[in-house]
This record gives sequence, structure tokens and C-alpha cells, in this order.
Amino acid sequence: MSDGTSETTRTEFLTRNGKTIDFKITEDREGNLNRGWRADQINAFVENHFAGYIVLSWIPKERFLQFYPDIFNFLTQIRGQAWLPPECHGIPWREISEPDKRKIILHHHLSPWSAQGQRLAETLPADKLNETIETIEAEMIRRRGNEFREFEAYFVGKAIDDYVCVLSTGEKPGSFAPPETRDIPSTHDWRRQRIATALYCRAALHLQDRGIPFYLSTVRSNEGGEQIGDFLIRSGAAIKDERGHRLVFEKLIDILKSIDPN
Repeated sequence: MSDGTSETTRTEFLTRNGKTIDFKITEDREGNLNRGWRADQINAFVENHFAGYIVLSWIPKERFLQFYPDIFNFLTQIRGQAWLPPECHGIPWREISEPDKRKIILHHHLSPWSAQGQRLAETLPADKLNETIETIEAEMIRRRGNEFREFEAYFVGKAIDDYVCVLSTGEKPGSFAPPETRDIPSTHDWRRQRIATALYCRAALHLQDRGIPFYLSTVRSNEGGEQIGDFLIRSGAAIKDERGHRLVFEKLIDILKSIDPN
């Protein structure tokens, strides 16, 4: 479909009482509007009742290069520092205007406020701007380069389970649910019905088809998230490597169809 949403996909996944779990996938639900992140969402339905969802997030390599061509873009967009104005986000510093280059030099001297630094930013000859910024850039790479590299290693080219939810009785789905169900309390308790296991398995297949490795998030914000994450590690479906706990597609297919961690 042109909006990136697939038709509900029939699967072989069943709840504990034998009801079929259907899935609907929305690809890139935010578009290219969130600093390079892509978010794919998989919703689970049982007999047309919304039961839960998983949101998979990552930064594609091409978007990383588009949004973070240098360390100034990283420090501005991710660390909240004011090296670049909003209109320069995603632009290599060598391609920005002379006034904006002077802002880089000014920002470098802002802490503590330096009248001398301000004068330098205002009066430095134009032919010295690039040389001066190269020196600043080298300094920031020495000081903050590890953060930049760790950011790339964690987020770029590998997906994580950013949000996972399985609804209980009376719980409202919230903003991630289809619009028609967001404010309607669930009439079923879908916990302990294999919904979470099915969502992870369907997510693994979705990412495998796209050649994207699937990792557990290092932030597990609730008891249910901790439980499913711990289960996947214990079962051997998530193995530790240099980038975190990677979900093994084949083991997910085998284990999550047959074992309920709840």
C-alpha cells in the first residue's frame, strides 16, 4: 500500500486457547521526520480485537549519513548542544554559510563566556574559518568521538524492540494503537496468551526479510518487558555479541511458537 501499511497478515500463531493471532504491519510510521530513525510497527489482533503491538526502531545507514555527516551534527541533534542552527541540521559544516560557520566558533568559546572568543568569531578572516573549525572539530572528536561511534554502533543498521505492549482488561491502547481503538479500554486480558511471543517472532521474520539484525533494547521499562527479554536470553533466542543481545531468527521461529514465557 502507498502509505506503507500492509494488509492484515494471516499467520500460524495461536493464543493459548487456540485462537489465531493476526498481524498488521506499518512500515516507517513516522517517515523521515525523527532525526533519521525508522519505526516499523506490528499490531496483533485476535478475532478483530486489538491485543498488542511491538515497535521496531533503527537508523538506516543512508539516513545516518544524511543526518549526521559530522560530529557537530551529532552534538547538536542528539546531545542538544547549539553548534548548528536548525536550518543547518544534516548539512556538512563545510557547506554551511559563513555566518553559520562563525556560530560554530562562537559556540566553542561560550563556556565560560569569552569576549575574546566572541571577537574572534566576528572578526576572523573568511579564509581562516575552515582552518579554525577543523581544529575545533579535531578537538571535539578527541573529546566526544567515542560517544559518536557508540551512537552509530547502537542505532545504525540494527533494529531494537523500542516499544512492546500487550493489553490487559480495561487498559487503553494509547497513541500507538489504530486511531479507532486508542481511547477504548480493552475488553480482554491478552497477557499470558502468547501475544508477546508471537509479536517477537513476527518481528524477527519482518526484519529478516529486510536483512536487518534484531536486538533486544537495553532499556526495559516494565515488568512484562523484563520478563520477555529475560526469557529470550535464557532460551537462547537472544545471544550476546559486541552490539548487545541479538535475536536469532531460527530459534525465535522454533522457540516462540512452542514455549510461553508467561
